[in-house]
Amino acid sequence: MNRASFKYKTVSQKWVKVIPSHWRMERLKLIFGLRKEQNNPIITDNILSLTAKQGVVPYAEKEGVGGNKPKSDLTKYNICREGDLLVNNMNVVSGAAGVSRYTGCISPVYYPLVLRHNDNIWYSSLQL
Repeated sequence: MNRASFKYKTVSQKWVKVIPSHWRMERLKLIFGLRKEQNNPIITDNILSLTAKQGVVPYAEKEGVGGNKPKSDLTKYNICREGDLLVNNMNVVSGAAGVSRYTGCISPVYYPLVLRHNDNIWYSSLQL
């Protein structure tokens, strides 16, 4: 389907004025819920990191420098599961978000978001 054949509808958003008519716009909280699972007692020692370049990766595979060093007390971490949308609440505007292919523990600065409906996370269109 080429772009010219789309029918469009008007939306009242600051960042976009029209969208294809078959799209729907919903508030983020209606699409995703926050996973509230702590790593206490220890579920995993696989520490995950989120980078704009690599997405979600095990900390040991993170390229470059920057970010905080892992804490030795893993009970202070939260859990991210495979398929969660991981968002860095301090860097989300710069594109610090990615779908996790891993289950692991994450810093409390990350928010693991879970789809509320039986949709495919890899096909969700999301403007953060």
